[in-house]
Amino acid sequence: MSKIRILAIPPDTHGVGKFRITGPYTFLQENYGDDFHIDLLTNIEDKDDIFNNYDIIVMHTFIHNKASSSKNINRVKWLKEKGKIVIIDFDDYWEPDIRHPMYLQAKISGAIITKINLLKEASYITVTTPVYQDTIIKKFNLKNVVVFPNAIDETEPQFIPSPIPSEKIRFGWLGGSSHLSDIDLMTLGISKMYNTFIDKIQFVLCGFDLRGTVTEINKTTQERKTRNVRPEETVWYKYEHIFTNNYRVLDNDYINFLKLYKELEYDDTNKPYIRR
Repeated sequence: MSKIRILAIPPDTHGVGKFRITGPYTFLQENYGDDFHIDLLTNIEDKDDIFNNYDIIVMHTFIHNKASSSKNINRVKWLKEKGKIVIIDFDDYWEPDIRHPMYLQAKISGAIITKINLLKEASYITVTTPVYQDTIIKKFNLKNVVVFPNAIDETEPQFIPSPIPSEKIRFGWLGGSSHLSDIDLMTLGISKMYNTFIDKIQFVLCGFDLRGTVTEINKTTQERKTRNVRPEETVWYKYEHIFTNNYRVLDNDYINFLKLYKELEYDDTNKPYIRR
């Protein structure tokens, strides 16, 4: 029997691309190579012949990242007309909440309608959880929705545990820059935890990131200037305020160190809050 040929298209080489496409389909190739041949390609051009030798096309949300919404939808339709199976992976809700930083861009760009149309056109849809699966099935009356849970490769160095012993109970949080409204829900709870158990607990904020740029537009001349974002303009600065109860649980020396925003050595082992 000939191998099933799969073209898997990760949107990037890290984050969602790594965990939803690259990792799983690399695993499939390495463990079931007698049954499957898998190619991983990014930045797919909008050309027909690229897809000729494949039975299944797998993508995360879009096939052609640089093409228009209509071309992406037409591509899915064309692939199905050619008898190919199209699997589209969705790990997030198709319409950002109004509190999400990408809300306006998603509305203006038409990305929401495009994602809905792609959901309806796909041969199969893979999602992260049963809740999301049930949401899509009921919302669009679709039956081809499969739960494909998030997972990690525990042999990778970044996932091999190296715990630092402590008498404290640690609460770690790791997430992206779109979760301010979620973290804000924890403000009162974090404050109460500190008030009651400050000597017994430790909050760890992971992924602290000050990278990024800001584009400023002169209202009179319309001149655009791009500069590096200042630390106090980042969402991580706002996260830190919440996780430190507005720095009230920290001593002045540690506060001054944190506000240097530099990766320097500091013994924060027993502090009630740690930035990572």
